[in-house]
Amino acid sequence: VDKKKNWIGYVPNLGSCNSKLGFSVSASSTFSSVFSPHHVFNIGDSIEWCTLEITTNFLIKIECPESIIVWKFTLRGRQSGSERIYNWRLEGSNKNSTWTTLYSNNNNYLVTNVLHSFDISSNTTPYKYYRIFVLNAEPFNPGLRHWQLYTYLI
Repeated sequence: VDKKKNWIGYVPNLGSCNSKLGFSVSASSTFSSVFSPHHVFNIGDSIEWCTLEITTNFLIKIECPESIIVWKFTLRGRQSGSERIYNWRLEGSNKNSTWTTLYSNNNNYLVTNVLHSFDISSNTTPYKYYRIFVLNAEPFNPGLRHWQLYTYLI
């Protein structure tokens, strides 16, 4: 039986990093509370998430209320058009300790005026945690304006 793809994003607009809906968003570095990681999941929100002068080996992570299989995800770079992320990977985990790489990206800059869409429909494993792990980005405060996960209909 073929799975039906849900074209509506899985993560709702989040008002904080710890949602009453069971989502929890965190990052290894945050510029300030104004640039909180949960902003990347708010459609139309002009506020974004960015690091505090960290350009290598940083991450943004979401814990979902349940394990889900993601077939696609979308990202958008910072509104400034600079401070772009360019060497990164999407990873999944069920224990928040051992991570499986689901998508790798090298030297493809995430820019703000493009909604970058990545197909990972070859993934068949449900994960509770997803993260963008960034190996390299431009100075000074790289980050994201948008991130969304797409699941299958049940």
